[in-house]
Amino acid sequence: SPGPVPDMYTSEILVPDTVIAGSEFNIEFQVVNQGTKTVLSPWNDRVFFSFDPVWNPDFAVALTTVEQDNPFIQGDIRNFSFRHIFGTNTVENIYYIYVVSDIDGQVYEGVAGELNNIQRSAAFYIKESPPIDLRLDTVTSSITAFYSGQTFAFEYEVSNNSIIPLS
Repeated sequence: SPGPVPDMYTSEILVPDTVIAGSEFNIEFQVVNQGTKTVLSPWNDRVFFSFDPVWNPDFAVALTTVEQDNPFIQGDIRNFSFRHIFGTNTVENIYYIYVVSDIDGQVYEGVAGELNNIQRSAAFYIKESPPIDLRLDTVTSSITAFYSGQTFAFEYEVSNNSIIPLS
C-alpha cells in the first residue's frame, strides 16, 4: 500500500440561489486536507463557472486562482471567500461554480486523492441585468429667458433608478 498522502478536498461551495448579472455577490468555499500527510509544497486552487452540470474544462471560465504556500496539516480546514461580478451581458441561465484543487498537479495525493480534486456547487441562476434607468431630476440655470444660439451655463442632476450601479 502507498505511504501517507495528503488529500485536498473541497467540502463546501456556497453561492446565492440567484445572482443578477452586473451585481456583486459572494462565493465561498472550504478545502480540507482529509489525507494522512501534511502538504508542504505550494499549490494552486482555481475557481471556475460553467453552465454545464458535468465538469468540462472547454465550457468553464476561470474566475480566480488561490495560491497556497503554507503547510496544510492533515485534518485542517481552510475557508475562502471572494466577491465577483458577472458582466451585464451574461446570458440568463443556470450555472455552477467549480473548485479545482491543486489545478497544476503540484501535490501528489495518491490515486483516490487525485480523483476528488474537482467539486461543483449547487446550481444557481444568473438573472438578466435590468435595464439602466436614468432619470433627469433637476435642471437649474441663472438665466430665465433663452434665445436661439445663446450660450449659457446650467447644472443638472441625474439619478440611477436601476438596481445595477453605474461604473
